[in-house]
Amino acid sequence: TEAKISISAIVPMNDFNKVSVGIYGGAAQGSVRISTIKWGNQYNGQTYDPTISSNENGLTSFVYGDFGAGVMYEFSNVKNSFVAKDIIKVNAGFALFHVNTPRQEFLSSAIDNLEMKYVGHANVRYDFPGSKMSVCPSVIYLQQGPASEINGGLLLRMQLSGGTKVTGFFNESALLFGTNFRYRDAFIPQFFFETGKFALGLSYDVNISSYTDVSHYKGGLEVCLRIAHIKGA
Repeated sequence: TEAKISISAIVPMNDFNKVSVGIYGGAAQGSVRISTIKWGNQYNGQTYDPTISSNENGLTSFVYGDFGAGVMYEFSNVKNSFVAKDIIKVNAGFALFHVNTPRQEFLSSAIDNLEMKYVGHANVRYDFPGSKMSVCPSVIYLQQGPASEINGGLLLRMQLSGGTKVTGFFNESALLFGTNFRYRDAFIPQFFFETGKFALGLSYDVNISSYTDVSHYKGGLEVCLRIAHIKGA
């Protein structure tokens, strides 16, 4: 159970560049209900016997604080008084989670710390001049202790119809398609339909890791609905 609050601020550097910073903090509580857990040593050789003691003691409830911060830079050739015909948008950010490495005390005899998590990301939208095509590369990297993940990819964006920039009566619509690659794990073909501030997407993880003998290259199907207000997009 967690209760946290985040605060952020956007600092414009000029008409085309801005920096945003944010922090979060709060408290979390963890606990274990031992009566609902079945342990390996409670099997008598033939069946599960709940009357056999699990010999698991010291499990407890605990509360801890959790804090983090992040910063992001954005360049965009779109501003309030000017809407570019060909849009160029770039943003890159870095964030730290669990900066206080809070203690996890499920066992009184073994206290672990929640390791700090590092997240870095960047993405770009570049409209080819004089065409309805754009490229949208992106990358994200996450690391927490010995575990890490890197995910990068490229989407092609094809404008289907233009939007009215002043009245807003008509929204721009577009199709996006391409793939992401999660290092040593999966290819992720993706397809999106955008109209105005809405986007409906479909993706599928094609597993290519050492688990393919079991997965047979099957992964997970995902459907998403994104709602965002992006000036000039």
